[in-house]
Amino acid sequence: MRIIFHIHEPDFSIESHGAVPGYFKKTIFRKNTHGFELDAHIIEVGRSIVEVSSLHELLFVSFPDSIEKSCGFKEPLNEYKITEFLKFSESLMLQERFWESHVILENLWKLSEGNRKSYFQGLILLSASMVQYQMGRETKAYSIYQRSYELIQQSKINSKLLDHLPHRFSYPISFNFESMFPDQK
Repeated sequence: MRIIFHIHEPDFSIESHGAVPGYFKKTIFRKNTHGFELDAHIIEVGRSIVEVSSLHELLFVSFPDSIEKSCGFKEPLNEYKITEFLKFSESLMLQERFWESHVILENLWKLSEGNRKSYFQGLILLSASMVQYQMGRETKAYSIYQRSYELIQQSKINSKLLDHLPHRFSYPISFNFESMFPDQK
């Protein structure tokens, strides 16, 4: 099972990450302004939470697979569903939970067509650039951000969003879901 531990540790650095239980598989660290996310595959949820809590100040845990399943739709999205996805994505971005925001936006992308598909791909890449930055990959973050900006611009779907986006990478990025909502086309 995949779980993300949200840990308050402002002095955390990726280079000297803290202790984690040895049985954790595929661990990924993502630094944010308040601490870090420890993204891991585990077997026992309860045991893992107790162990991480004994090592770090654990704020909460999230389950990205559950988020992905709960946001998966098979039919075309109406404006109400798009709004709900964007609100959820916005709330995750405001918490610097960019990986999970990426998952939400990917569901919008999968069910879109034409310019909207390119537009949502741009939003996905925007979140992906933040994730790369959180993982200490600044050069890659800047490159992905630039591609994101260009895709959003080329889609010609939402000129309001471009007014809110910096021309160059800036961390963390946030904006309200209304500015993310695509123009009617």
